[in-house]
Amino acid sequence: MNWYKLAITQKQIYDFYALQHLSDEALQERPDFVFNLISLISEMREEYLNILIQGIFSELLQAFIGGKNEQYIRLIQKYLPSYLPQNKIKASQELSQIKWQQINPADLNEIKKIFNNHYLWENSKFGGNAWVDIIDWFLRLRKTSPLPYPKVISKDFINKLREMVVLIDTIHSVYHNRSAILGDKLHWFELILEIVKNIDNPTTLAQLSKNVDLLKYYRNQSGKSTSRVDREKLYYDNLKGFGMEKLSKILLFALESKDLDLFKAVLKSSSPHETEFLYPKIFYAIIQAGTPFKEYYAHWINSLNIHPSGLGSINEFVWFFAQLKTWGMEWHFGAKDKLQRLEKWLQDFKMLVGPNASVVQALQQEYDDSINAIREKWKNELV
Repeated sequence: MNWYKLAITQKQIYDFYALQHLSDEALQERPDFVFNLISLISEMREEYLNILIQGIFSELLQAFIGGKNEQYIRLIQKYLPSYLPQNKIKASQELSQIKWQQINPADLNEIKKIFNNHYLWENSKFGGNAWVDIIDWFLRLRKTSPLPYPKVISKDFINKLREMVVLIDTIHSVYHNRSAILGDKLHWFELILEIVKNIDNPTTLAQLSKNVDLLKYYRNQSGKSTSRVDREKLYYDNLKGFGMEKLSKILLFALESKDLDLFKAVLKSSSPHETEFLYPKIFYAIIQAGTPFKEYYAHWINSLNIHPSGLGSINEFVWFFAQLKTWGMEWHFGAKDKLQRLEKWLQDFKMLVGPNASVVQALQQEYDDSINAIREKWKNELV
């Protein structure tokens, strides 16, 4: 499901926080900064309204699909058909198409009652008070109107601008503290919010956003030159406390966005005993990202000291080996194809990081031992 994919970028987040440090006088003197902030608020408002409403209906839909409480399911059926097809598979596909303008606020007040019903959510992993709060934040944001681009920047307009800034910032804070309001898979967004929380210097924020005009303004105001921001160190310092599941997703984001500093920081933040970064999905994403990523990854792999006993559940293939040893007398569907893909991945991995890395030797030993263990049993199918 794609509802949690955020269109807002890192640059926009840094810009938003750098601009809000401007004084009222500065905003009146620089309409270009005001218009920039208005544009950011407008995009964030639209994006967050859609994400919040898609998250609310996603929660209802998942509970509807996986729930066993008949009273709850009847209540869900009352509201879902108004916005989604009754076919559950088709509903999942169309969830990302819901727009906030389609939603009747009165329906949301009724859905709040469902989320607030402790009897319905008892012993359930869905719903509950957190989603009541999310509906409340959606309704607060929905009541606002897009800010116009004024001909005259008055004190009254600046007050309205700052009210919108506070509302957007509060939504960020709620997400950062609870990892729910904008979806629980936006781990890169969580990292950026951690960074801006720990930076009180607007010049640094302007550097991070690469907003040349704003950076020049802050430097002129301070009368000081500023050193280059060490992005890799900044990322690394703020990744403390992130578990491997989050780090894996942030690593994929770094590859997708071609952020080498973030890529290096994530690898440095990982435990040498964690092996998620050897997954074929991540490995091939690194291959596609280009030479700097491949070179650093190979260097990092060669710095590890992993033995076969430390591989654990390294990836789907080790799990696959275990399954092969326990299956019955019939060859499992797709097993031969998976073996071929495993061989290709192992050869590609060796080619990138070299044959002498301890990880490569551990993988090769795991592969050889597993193949030898099943070769006699499956000799006809392995031909």
